[in-house]
Amino acid sequence: MSEEQQTVTVDGNEYSLDDLSETAKAIVGHVISIRQEVGEVSHRLVTLQAAELQLSRQLSTELESEAVEGTIVEE
Repeated sequence: MSEEQQTVTVDGNEYSLDDLSETAKAIVGHVISIRQEVGEVSHRLVTLQAAELQLSRQLSTELESEAVEGTIVEE
């Protein structure tokens, strides 16, 4: 069974990971880690934005019901 050679593409050029220096391999690892973290943070942002929207809607509904009850304070 043959192993597939792992490669990385940088600036349109494909490099074999086996041929990279230890420093370059470490940088590749960092880039991969950062990309994963960005994906996780992006997902968290979407979740927080949805929660904010839902809470804003709930607040509007609550304030509308208070308006019906006559508790609005005007400046």
